[in-house]
Amino acid sequence: MAKKQLGVRIDEEVLKEWHTFCSSHGLKMADHVEKALKNYIKYYEGMLNSVDKKFMKQPY
Repeated sequence: MAKKQLGVRIDEEVLKEWHTFCSSHGLKMADHVEKALKNYIKYYEGMLNSVDKKFMKQPY
């Protein structure tokens, strides 16, 4: 719900775009950077899921 409302694009699509950017500029993304991005994506998804739960509990 919050993902749709906020227009947030997260998950593997972000990593694909980052890989495309790096390859188009002749850069190689380090493994630790990719791991950090994946961890941040998981963290951000968790935040959005908790926001969804809070909205679901509130009476309208």
